[in-house]
Amino acid sequence: MSDNSGKALKSGVWYTFGNFLTKGIVFLTSPIFNRLMTKADIGDFSNFNSWLPILLVIFSFDLYTSVAVARFDYKDNLDDYIASNLLLGTMLSAVFSGILYFFRHFFMNLLGINEIEIWIIIAYCLVYPATQMIQVKHRITYKYKFVVFISLVSSALPTLISLLCVFILRPYSKALEGRLLGFYTPIVIINLIIYIYLLSGKKKIKTEYWKYALMISAPLVIHVLSNNLLNSCDKIMIKKICGSTDLGMYSVAYSCGFVVSILWASINTAWSPWAFEQMDEQKYHLLRKGSKYILVGFGILVALIMLLGPEVLWLMGDSPYKEARGVIPPVMAGYAVQAIYTFYVNIETFSKKQKNIALSTLIAAIINVVLNWIFIRKFGYIAAAYTTLIGYLTLFVMHFAVVKFMKKSKWYDTFFNVSFIMFFILYMFVCLILYRYSIIRIAMISVLCLTILVLIIKERKMILSIVKTKSVAPIKERLNSLIK
Repeated sequence: MSDNSGKALKSGVWYTFGNFLTKGIVFLTSPIFNRLMTKADIGDFSNFNSWLPILLVIFSFDLYTSVAVARFDYKDNLDDYIASNLLLGTMLSAVFSGILYFFRHFFMNLLGINEIEIWIIIAYCLVYPATQMIQVKHRITYKYKFVVFISLVSSALPTLISLLCVFILRPYSKALEGRLLGFYTPIVIINLIIYIYLLSGKKKIKTEYWKYALMISAPLVIHVLSNNLLNSCDKIMIKKICGSTDLGMYSVAYSCGFVVSILWASINTAWSPWAFEQMDEQKYHLLRKGSKYILVGFGILVALIMLLGPEVLWLMGDSPYKEARGVIPPVMAGYAVQAIYTFYVNIETFSKKQKNIALSTLIAAIINVVLNWIFIRKFGYIAAAYTTLIGYLTLFVMHFAVVKFMKKSKWYDTFFNVSFIMFFILYMFVCLILYRYSIIRIAMISVLCLTILVLIIKERKMILSIVKTKSVAPIKERLNSLIK
């Protein structure tokens, strides 16, 4: 194994650990916020967090995405390249910030936000690209500990300060303002410090770097926007159609699948490099077998969380959110579908068909918006969970169709994958019924917990090896041994 490969494997584990830890801080403090704030405040905070990443992409053009490529063409002048594009991003953000401010009353009504949130958006978009730039720079040089440190500080400190602000301002009915200002003010300050650091010293600002970055980043804007819209349009449209209180209900229920989403992202981080190796060596039979092991393990956890829906929801928000439990099964089924279509996305990525990925995401986002507009108005916020599931099913169909057209669909077991999806769609309805019958549900939970325990004991050597070596290499070795 080359030195860079070893560093890449170790950095993958550190990023996964950092991702779990930073997101874990948010997850663990969410039940506290959900009990301190009203449903309407939770809904308004969710609405703001849904719009922010969309506006950030529009304001900054995601220039940081070009750094990973620029390191090859400007490896001796990468600091100048980053400084130049940081300045370009600021100028672009300043233009859009001016438009947002001068037409703020129009945008406040359109986005469902207040004037404080307008100012937070402006400040955040002007400086946040600094963190994106420095994280990419340190990722490509495998300085993973620094990246994890920045991520932890940028998550833990704002979360704790915002919690304190909510405690202080809650008696004055200003809990939302406390959470917004307490969370985003430290982030803006941290990013401003990083911004000054990146521009300090003798940096050469060149328009050549601007053209290069725009050529790479601009085509990706539609893809990133489509992806953000697909992930956020349910919350945005619930706020617009049903109001803040219903969005609060939906957001708390949706967050119950948080652990599963982070777990799948981590699994894919370990799986993808191994899968690309098998694709490159044309060992497609290993892909078929390996994917089944991954899906069975992941599927058991998804099935367990679906059954535990009412208990997880109580943990996240207590009894006031009980009626939102119907959101959990379709959300969890959506994660199961997402796992399947990720396999086909990996084939497209390996085959350098990124344009197909962008087109599929755009079409799925448009379908999701249309379905949300129709069904949320008819059935309320619960419908958004099902339209999001349909959006993921659309992505599966489109990605599978592209791979089928490339004559590479046999790299995975189509029958198994479709059966996996069908099982979880049927299981979703079973769980909705079982929520009324606690004894049967507890019995099934016990069986699944026992199954997970057996799997952990069986794979304890691999788990301990991952912890000891801080590498995903043991996962690859285990997959190879299972498939032989």
